[in-house]
Order: sequence, then structure tokens, then C-alpha cells
Amino acid sequence: MKEYFESYTNLVNRLDDFFEKTRRRYPHAVACKEGCSDCCQRDISLWPFEADILVKAVLSLGESARMRILQRAKRAEADPEFPCPLLYQGKCEVYENRSVICRTHGLACLVSTTNGKKELSFCPYNFQGLMKIDGDCVLDLDPVNQALATINHLACSDSGTSPHRVKISRAMVRGLTRSETGLGS
Repeated sequence: MKEYFESYTNLVNRLDDFFEKTRRRYPHAVACKEGCSDCCQRDISLWPFEADILVKAVLSLGESARMRILQRAKRAEADPEFPCPLLYQGKCEVYENRSVICRTHGLACLVSTTNGKKELSFCPYNFQGLMKIDGDCVLDLDPVNQALATINHLACSDSGTSPHRVKISRAMVRGLTRSETGLGS
């Protein structure tokens, strides 16, 4: 296994643990769970490394699911208001392989603003009625994003691919079309 993939797996596991710790601490204040799809109502961009993970996860699905995702991805490419092509009947078709942004959305996060300050951001369905959120349940996204950018850089350097972000729809169209034409992913 490539070292960067192991680093990514460790990052994802730590984020999942962080989310579960927060959910245990605030069981009635965290609405996020599998099947909640309000944050999936648009096609987002990811680092190519993560997009490749999603494509591989989709390729492991049955043919009808792959074709459904390909058709949804084509529609999302043409319509910026179309939801994530991985969303089907309110659920992510590859939930276990979802990206870092999907794993962290909804958490109480510190986000850097354009003026260099950090602000607290979280899903409007979460933490309602709370006067404060414990500091150990607030995720600073800067180190997470830096780690993810480094992992992507290493993976793209290793594979010779572009390190620039790609929309999920674009990654799906490319990856699934190559698979269907026998060109590989």
C-alpha cells in the first residue's frame, strides 16, 4: 500500500472518530447521519486523489448503479443546480468511501476567512439551542486541508496526473466512461 494512501486512511479514521466523539458528547444536537442529504444538493469539487477513490468505489457497484451514476454525473455537468451524482433516493451510493469534505460537513469547524481570521461554521441543523460547543469538539480545518493537499500532491506526482481539483460529476464521467469503453480507470 502506498504511504500516502495509508496517511489518507489514517486521516479519515481520525475524522470519523472525531465525528463520533462529537456525536456522543452532543447526541441531541448533531443531526448529521447516513441518509441526511441537505449538504449533498450540489456537485462539489475534490482533490483528484479523493475523486479516484470515489470512482473506484462506484466501479465496484453493480452495472445498473454505475449507469445511473454516470447519467446523473452527465446531468450534473450540464446543470450546476443538480445535486451530487452519487446521491440516490436521499442516500450516498458510496457512503463508506465518502470524501473528507463529506465527513466533516456539519461538524463545528474553524474555517479561515479571506481576511486571515477564523470563524466557526457548522450545519444549521446541528448544535441548535446550545450556548457553547466544547473546544475539543471543534475541528480546525486548516491542518486537515493541508494534510489532504499534501496527500493529493504525493498521489498525483506518483501517478503523473493533474493535482487540480475536479468536480465529482467530471470525475465520474471520465472514470466511468473509461471503464465502459475498456480504457481502464
